[in-house]
Order: sequence, then C-alpha cells, then structure tokens
Amino acid sequence: MQSTKYHKDTSHKPGRLYSTLSMTLVLFLAGAFVVFVLNTDDLIKNFKENLDLIIEIKTDVPRDDARLLLKKIEVNDCIKIGSSSFVTREEGFNFLKKQLGQDVNVPVIENPLFDVIKFNLNTACIEKNKVNSLITSIKQNSQVNEVYFPIDLVSGISVNIKKGAQLLLILSIIFGIIAVIIIHNTVKLALYANRFTIKTMEMVGASSATIKRPFLASALGIGLWSGLYASILLICLLMFLAQKFPDFIAFNNTLRLIWIVGGMIVSGIFISFFITWFVINRYIGRKIETLY
Repeated sequence: MQSTKYHKDTSHKPGRLYSTLSMTLVLFLAGAFVVFVLNTDDLIKNFKENLDLIIEIKTDVPRDDARLLLKKIEVNDCIKIGSSSFVTREEGFNFLKKQLGQDVNVPVIENPLFDVIKFNLNTACIEKNKVNSLITSIKQNSQVNEVYFPIDLVSGISVNIKKGAQLLLILSIIFGIIAVIIIHNTVKLALYANRFTIKTMEMVGASSATIKRPFLASALGIGLWSGLYASILLICLLMFLAQKFPDFIAFNNTLRLIWIVGGMIVSGIFISFFITWFVINRYIGRKIETLY
C-alpha cells in the first residue's frame, strides 16, 4: 500500500511534464537530423534537376527551326527526359504581366523577350565543367542568342544544406544535454521528496527492485510518450514540407521512416530509463544523516 502511494506521488509532478517536453524536443530534433541526413542526396538531386537551362532563340529564327533545334538538343545524354519545352515570346510576356499583377499598367512597348527553349539537366551532368562545356556547345549554334543556367547557385545550395544538417546536429546535442539535466534533477527531487519513505522501506527489508519500480515505471512512461509526441511532430513536419515543396521534398521511403520513428521511441525509453536508474542507484543505500 505504501509503495502504491509513493508511486502516485512520483508520477504527478511538474518535473515530469518538463522532462517529457524536453525529451520530446530532443527526440524531434534528432529525428529531423537523421531524416535530413538520410535524404540529403535526394534533396540535392531534386533541387538540381528542377533548375532550368534556358536557351534564348534569336528573333529572326523561324519557330519551326527553333523547334527542330529543341529536338536536336533534347537527345543529349545530359538532358533530363521529358523536361524540354518551347515557350514563345508572347507566352513569356503574358506570364510576366500576370506576375506583375492586374493593377500594374504595363507600357505599350515592343515585346523585349525572346522565344526560349527550356530543359532540366540530369544530376550527373550538373558539375561546373560539364555544364560549361554543354553551354559552350549550344552557343555555337547560330540560332542561339544566349544560354542561362545558375551553376553557382547549385554549389551554394549544396553547401547550405550541409550546414543545415550540422546546425540540426548541434541543436540536438545542446537540447540533449538540457534534457539529461532536467530528467536528472526531476528524479533527484522525487527521491528527495520521498527520502524518508524510501529509507523506511529499506529498514523494513524492502528489496531494491521494489523501491526502484515506481521511479523506473515513471521513466518508461516519460520516454514512451516523448517518443510518440516527437514522432507525431516529425511526421507532421514532413507532411507539411512535402505539401509546400513537392518538387524538392519527396520523403516516400515508408520503411525508412518507420525505422526512424521506432528508433526515436526506443531511444526515448532507453535514455529516460538509464538516467533514472543511474540516479536511483546513487541514492539508495545512503546513510540516513545524508538525507537532511
């Protein structure tokens, strides 16, 4: 009966809420880091393959000839299959006006745009020397006015994605340390609040396992719920990103996600249980004069 009472006392403390929240944040950041790292290559690949290589066609070139040029270029191994398109200068100008908005007065001038051919490149070819070589070969055609491709942007994005992964790792470590400290102090406070009850149970012969049971059960609950909450947050984040950036975010590996979620839950249980077990072992068996 006494054990049940002090189990209840150790299960409804503000510290339990703080421990759960901090552990949830740690597991969420760690899970986001793992997902980010595992999908970095796919993320960079999707980004690269959605960049347009734009070829401006000279204004005196007949459109039938421009379309023939498109067919010649799209057989190149570097061109992503199905990504080619031909955009007339009128279509481009109408798109520009829509982007400016209906309330903007566009001056009546001659359309300054060119007919353009647009392509996406295969990831293997998006390397500075290969891109420059491809652009040079396209420019040699007398029908081409100019060729544009943001190769410098590719390098910058790759570096920033890797920096983002490092930032997530650092945040995970920092909040992990905070979570350990909070859980450690929460257990110590619970033990201190029940110090005389624990000492009485030791004096009447209660086993170490009996004394530890309510604290470890509480730790298991904290770890389990933290893992579940963190998993829900991570899945919601991935769904949001996939909806907002469908061209770049494609987390479609369900099995991998299941392993990550399972790992988060198991990690939450293990970390919370281990810290609690460590603190209890240091506390139980202390002399009575050290309890004051």
